[in-house]
Amino acid sequence: MNKVTLSVFHHRGEKQIKIEFDYNAAIASRLKAAGAKWSKTASSWYIAYSKPHFQFLKQLFSETNDYELIILKPDEHSTPVDNSAHVLTSNNNEQLSALIRFDEELLLMNYSINTRKNYRSDFHRFLNYYNGLSPQEITSEQIREYMLHGIKEEKISATATNGRINAIKFYFEKVLKQERRVYDLPRPKKPNKLPNILSEDEVYRLLAALENIKHRAILYLAYSAGFRISEVVNLKLTDIDSERMLIHIRNAKGYKDRYVSLSPVLLENLRLYFVKYKPKVYLFEGQYGETYSVRSIQEIFKNAKKLANIKKPASFHSLRHSFATHLLEAGTDIRYIQNMLGHASLKTTEIYTHVSRKSLGTIESPLDKLMRRGL
Repeated sequence: MNKVTLSVFHHRGEKQIKIEFDYNAAIASRLKAAGAKWSKTASSWYIAYSKPHFQFLKQLFSETNDYELIILKPDEHSTPVDNSAHVLTSNNNEQLSALIRFDEELLLMNYSINTRKNYRSDFHRFLNYYNGLSPQEITSEQIREYMLHGIKEEKISATATNGRINAIKFYFEKVLKQERRVYDLPRPKKPNKLPNILSEDEVYRLLAALENIKHRAILYLAYSAGFRISEVVNLKLTDIDSERMLIHIRNAKGYKDRYVSLSPVLLENLRLYFVKYKPKVYLFEGQYGETYSVRSIQEIFKNAKKLANIKKPASFHSLRHSFATHLLEAGTDIRYIQNMLGHASLKTTEIYTHVSRKSLGTIESPLDKLMRRGL
């Protein structure tokens, strides 16, 4: 009989479940659908460390008699946890099967990794609320009750509410192929918040605050062309075209490619960075040649913000907002900015007109006009 061993280890800075088994194509496919990945350094499959994943793996390998399951238990301080506080609390096979089908359908429909993660998280919460019930038996009234609980008791935001509605609708309409029976759920209005913008002086102080050439190059890149953090970590050396002075951003949000201009200042910094760090595949790599972690980049920005003594609320994504706003203030046509940011709709880009000094700065306050007359 073949053996499968589940154990806990740290990989890419986070706790993971290591899955070691004699290769089976069908099982490998199921693991991929559930979000598991293959690690060259560990020579095994792995998946994020949580109770639902342990339950999924136990069910997966128990479905065949070809495997003897061995679980190497971690120490007493390493009990699997789920920080989202919505793990399943029973061995409900119907619910676990629903989770597997749910994720497989997301994968087949080519949803992005982040979207799959958010949908799975929201669907976990929903099943846990009605733990013990078959998902297919949950009624429209019970769905409505669950949503009201989230709004009234958990005080969830409009964005979180819409996320839960989307996950529930996806299961019943896409996985079970049922009719659109949950469209009567009200969609809460999202607050119309404006982005946090750093001034040119604040961006300069931020970029000048870091001495580490790799960290500085990351922030230079983000501000130079309005990169999303996911685009920074996935950028490869071959995407930098120094002959045409362009950067090729591949499979960005919405699976869209785009080109952005390569700043000469950025190119000079990237060359200095390359000589010192010698990345092999990705422009910015982790310790073992994998993509640089999003969390590490967020910490770089947080540290630079502190060193630059910037007090206003800002995140790494603020560099993208600042890039667009500063271009608009410099007179760049908004449609060019739309293309550089990769926005499908011009309406998305137009939000920067509400924070640009170019438009607001031309409006004279009636107070100033009045005071010129003298009182």
